[in-house]
Amino acid sequence: MPDPYYEILLPETYPAGRVCEAETCTTRLSIYNPDDLCARCEKIERAERFEAERLEFLWAELMDRLLEAACV
Repeated sequence: MPDPYYEILLPETYPAGRVCEAETCTTRLSIYNPDDLCARCEKIERAERFEAERLEFLWAELMDRLLEAACV
């Protein structure tokens, strides 16, 4: 029975030659990157999603306040 201490764990790899799926990006992805976006585009996408959620929250707050003011 092999000793688990000596077992080698190889990192998972992905196909070589993949390119970031962002519209204008041409960055080649590492064979170790499981994502479809490069780190730069993923960061931009996350920031855009955060900003959209923030604006949605502010819009809901504004509508609630306007409805409260209309009912008073």
